Parts: sequence; structure tokens; C-alpha cells
Amino acid sequence: MKIAAIILAFASATYAAAPWQLTSADLHSQTINLKALNADSLDYIDTSGHPQHLPLNQFVQLQHENSSENASSGFIIILNNGQRYAGTAQRMTGDQLSWQNPLLGNLTIPVASVLQIHRPDPDAPRRSEAAGLPPTEDIIHLTNGDIAHGAISAMSAQNITIQTSTTSLSVPWSNVATVEFASIGNPPPATQPTQSFQIALDDGSTLQAAQLAIAEDAAHFITNGSAQTLPLSHITNIEQLNGPVLFLASVKPIEQIQTPLLGDASSARYGSTADNTPLPNAISVHAYSQLQWAVPPDYRTVHVQYAVPSNLPLADIVLRVKLDDRTVSEKTHLHAGANSIIDVPLGDARRVTLEADTDNPYRVQGFVTWLSPALIK
Repeated sequence: MKIAAIILAFASATYAAAPWQLTSADLHSQTINLKALNADSLDYIDTSGHPQHLPLNQFVQLQHENSSENASSGFIIILNNGQRYAGTAQRMTGDQLSWQNPLLGNLTIPVASVLQIHRPDPDAPRRSEAAGLPPTEDIIHLTNGDIAHGAISAMSAQNITIQTSTTSLSVPWSNVATVEFASIGNPPPATQPTQSFQIALDDGSTLQAAQLAIAEDAAHFITNGSAQTLPLSHITNIEQLNGPVLFLASVKPIEQIQTPLLGDASSARYGSTADNTPLPNAISVHAYSQLQWAVPPDYRTVHVQYAVPSNLPLADIVLRVKLDDRTVSEKTHLHAGANSIIDVPLGDARRVTLEADTDNPYRVQGFVTWLSPALIK
């Protein structure tokens, strides 16, 4: 027993010293050992072994390459406020869905806020809205390729039921690849507290939190009105949502147009490069693509870096940054390996748009990655 206790203590101490990548308001990133975070500051040890203190109004993001294998074996539920939770459905009662997450426990989710439920498999069908076609009815994609259209009428831990035009169809979750929910309009405006964070977990969940505090290898926070405590070993990313830098990958676009390629919706991919290499805050698209975001108050600059994969000999990319409806930066004839930074003052603009097009007459090899596009105060 003593040996086991020593091993556990050593493992905890080892994790406490595990490095994080800290990004501050000047977009400088450094490797640190995280000590604590509270409402005013972040304390850490730098690579020289010196203790450091960063005011929270200069804190942007913490990233950790978690080696634990905790990927969801169930589903991912995506909400219209950008949050997503790994887990499984338990029951639907009226307009509320009970959803079980292994780390956060049982969550009560309004059905009207659900955009999609899908398997973690990257090849699972994704929401039609990515192609500018928000669904007007609920859709179940089955693992055998069949599709059922209608209205979701029931959910349990075993089955999901859809009312089609001719019958009521109950489908075991084991046969479900993706469920798309009918678009019922935009979500209500979010009322974020003065200080809020987006936290990514190693099971694929992403949640919004307030009153975040980190001490003794644990994070304490409020999410969806409930107090939670999680070991840092389950957290892969912490971003301050209304801090000095706002990464656009963390914000739902107010408009997105993805022109189908060869008949398939070429959806924007978040958190990876064009060749599927994981990269936090990246957005990868295929031309033609248009993503537009609202600009919150107090942000002064849009910062964009782009990269065209080096293995695309036919790439001939056109990139545009627009403020409201005005093009403020255009890069043409970008070929394989092109990589550069664009910084544009926002002025009084209320919308920012990232547009990718191609001059290739066959519209092939039109992939490009927006690397950490952000608004800066």
C-alpha cells in the first residue's frame, strides 16, 4: 500500500510539473509550469525555473497536449451557443434532454438548443448548415448510409425515435451515425459574465465557464449554473473569451458559406490544418468558403495568418479579408507553401469576413488553413 501511495503521489507531482503553452496579449507563446489561476492573475514557473505573475487582463490561452486516452466512445452533442459535450443521451422529457457526460455528470439541455448529435468519428456526416443549407426538419443518418427525415419525438439511453411522414421509426443508438436537428432560428444573445472562459476537455467536450480558479492540480468553475471541479489532467485548453485576444475559431460565425466540392459539402474544419493535423484555433477550408463573424466592442485589430499546404501543386488560391462589405486585404495566386500574416485595423467595422476562393479552373486543390485568426484589443 505504501508503494502504491508513493507511485500515485509521484504521478500527481509529475503532472503538476507537466508543461503548458501560455499565450499572452502580445501573442507571445511560451512553455510554462502552471501553478495557479484566480480572478486577478496567473502564476507559473518559466523555463528558467523562475516564478512569474501574469495579470489576467493579459492572459489569452493555456494549451496542454494531454497524453491521457479519454476520447469519447459515445457521441458528441453540439449546441447553438458553441458548447459541445461528449457522452450519451439518457431521456427526453418534454423539451428537455438529459445527457450523461463521464466527467461532468448528468446535464439538462433544452432540445431547442441542440444542433447535432454525432459520433466522434471524423467521417461521420456533419451538419448541412456548413454548406449554407440549414435543415428544415430533423434528420437521422444511419451507419449503413440510410437517412430518415421527420421530427424527433423521443430519446432514451437505448433508442431515438423519429416521426416520418408515414411512420414512427425507433432506431437503436448503435445504428446511428449523426442526428441533425431542424434549424429554428438564431440562439438568444449570450449573456456572458464580465470574465468568462472556454474550456476544452480530453473527451472532446468544449464548455463555457465563469469564476474559474486553478489550484492544486484542479480547476474549479461554474458552467450552466452548476459548480464543477475537474482534475487538470482532463483539460487540454483554456481560453479567456472576452480577454485581450478573441480567437475566431472559438466563436460561432453569423454566416458561413461552403460551396460543395464534387457534390459534397466541404465543411470548415476547426482545430486542425488542411491535412488534418491537430492545431488549436485553426480553421481549414476549401474554396469557395466564406466565414463571417460579428465584431464585439473594444476590439481594434483583426490578425490573420494563412497557410496553403505544400503538397498541392495545382493550388491557386485567392484570399480576402473583408470588414463589413469592404475588401481590405486580397492575396491572389497563392501557391503551395504560401504562408503569411495579415493585420488590419478594425475601425468602426461591425463584421469581419474571411473568404477563400480559387483561380484553378477545375476548382481542385483549393485547401487553405486560417492559422489562429483573432481579434485583438
